[in-house]
Amino acid sequence: PDIEMMDKLSDAMPLEMQLYRPLEAPPGTLRFKVLRRGEPLTLSASLPMLEHMGLQVLDEHPHRITPQGLPPTWMHDFGLLVPGGDLDTQVDALRPLFEEAFAAVLSGDVENDDFNRLVIAARIPVHDVVVLRAYAKYMRQIGFALSLPFIEATLAAHPVIAKALIDLFKSRFDPQVESDTQARVAGIEGLLEQVANLSEDRVLRQLLALMLATQRTNFWRRDGAGSRRGFLSFKIDPAQVPGMPEPKPMAEIFVYSTRFEGVHLRGGRVARGGLRWSDRPEDF
Repeated sequence: PDIEMMDKLSDAMPLEMQLYRPLEAPPGTLRFKVLRRGEPLTLSASLPMLEHMGLQVLDEHPHRITPQGLPPTWMHDFGLLVPGGDLDTQVDALRPLFEEAFAAVLSGDVENDDFNRLVIAARIPVHDVVVLRAYAKYMRQIGFALSLPFIEATLAAHPVIAKALIDLFKSRFDPQVESDTQARVAGIEGLLEQVANLSEDRVLRQLLALMLATQRTNFWRRDGAGSRRGFLSFKIDPAQVPGMPEPKPMAEIFVYSTRFEGVHLRGGRVARGGLRWSDRPEDF
């Protein structure tokens, strides 16, 4: 298998990965093999990525391989522990989600933070996690009292609700899915009744309200090559958002990417303006 993975490497595709579970592995442990052409992965880069996905890194074994006539290939073999996880029957389902997430974070397409715990905890694809991250960043824009780390921890503590919120988002906006919004909202509200922590309940209800206040999104837009756009945008009706500061505009368009966040406020159906640069570093 290692040689087959090396044969797939090229200058255009310098990375190959394999998440696997050896037969003799203790419960809750996995191994993750990364092959990279050229430069090795540094521990200072790889360890935070894995830890932000909710994993404990037990060990790492690097190997330098120099095929004749080709650049060197580095093989990194990580030992991982999923706290409280019994993965005997789940590794095959987890593998594509995990490998996609690691590659997206490594390339810089996705932020490296604790929202990525949802990939394993809730089995949410990493690009769907971006939706929850973007809504959380918008909550900071409107002055939501609880911090971003607390929102991350809340979603990680309630993976079933996090998955239900993503399913609601897809039900409302995916052009290929028939909407069943009322049933999904009722299901989420039933789950919220079981949340004992009032602050966590406030976070989850605010996310639900924001999704219901969203009028449209570019999440399903693709370029000519079929690739995702490098930014995510929502058009939101402020009148439906709890706690929105007054005066409320007619609409807000929030734009999120790994490089930039901004809000376009529209006071009426005909409005000038847009996203503009500010030299004040705390502005968006």
